[in-house]
Amino acid sequence: MNIIFSLFTLFLLSAAATAQPVTDEDRFYRLERTSLEKLLDTETSVASRIPVELRKTPGIVTVITREDIELAGARNLVDLPRRIPDFEFVSDVQGNIGLSVRGNSAIEGKVRVLWDGQTYNEALYGTVQFDRFPVDQIERIEIIKGPGSVIYGGLGEMAILSTGATRIKFPVYSLEGKGSVAAGADLRLEPIISFQYSKPWNENDEHFPYDKAVRHYTGGLTAFYGPDAPLGVMAGAEFEREDIKVGARTSADASYGGGRGRHFPGL
Repeated sequence: MNIIFSLFTLFLLSAAATAQPVTDEDRFYRLERTSLEKLLDTETSVASRIPVELRKTPGIVTVITREDIELAGARNLVDLPRRIPDFEFVSDVQGNIGLSVRGNSAIEGKVRVLWDGQTYNEALYGTVQFDRFPVDQIERIEIIKGPGSVIYGGLGEMAILSTGATRIKFPVYSLEGKGSVAAGADLRLEPIISFQYSKPWNENDEHFPYDKAVRHYTGGLTAFYGPDAPLGVMAGAEFEREDIKVGARTSADASYGGGRGRHFPGL
């Protein structure tokens, strides 16, 4: 019995010794301590339009993850690409900020910037306001260090910079019922009704810091009529309604200095 108790105590001590918390130093040197094999297995789609491993992507691609963004201490999008070799930011005589790639200015339409797949370059000169991107809304950045016009068309002469926005995760509850009823020898009815409830409570927008609940109702009926003939008839109708209820203010109101922007006290 004493032997078993001693072994159990030794196991607990060894487990407590190995389960050390992750320090800031460990997080800072994560990339240096990560194997090259694991880094090359990172998936990217900016150069291929479909997710492939970094080692197989048809181009020179750099991926900046959310953890890299947090450790960089970046304030906006300007602080991130300049950490990559061959990239720097310059300004023209009018004060427009733009990328410089390998020592060449790429301000006017030479770098295409994508936000969740949508082109962000303005239509006249192709410039981008890089200091308008909040880093707290960026989940991932993928950069092609070279031409990308074959896939993306114009504005991609020197590089492609694709950013992915952070997704707010919240639970969604769904309930659905459907059936099939024979209304005659040649007529069949298929009703369907569904209800969906979601509560995206982390509304951290400074202009709308409120709790919010969404209820989505859907109902439909489809009729199939098929007599003894080669052809049949199908018809249907659908009803859809969405109710949004705005509740009390969240803590986001206090985190932005007590209410900058417009509030809606009547809601």
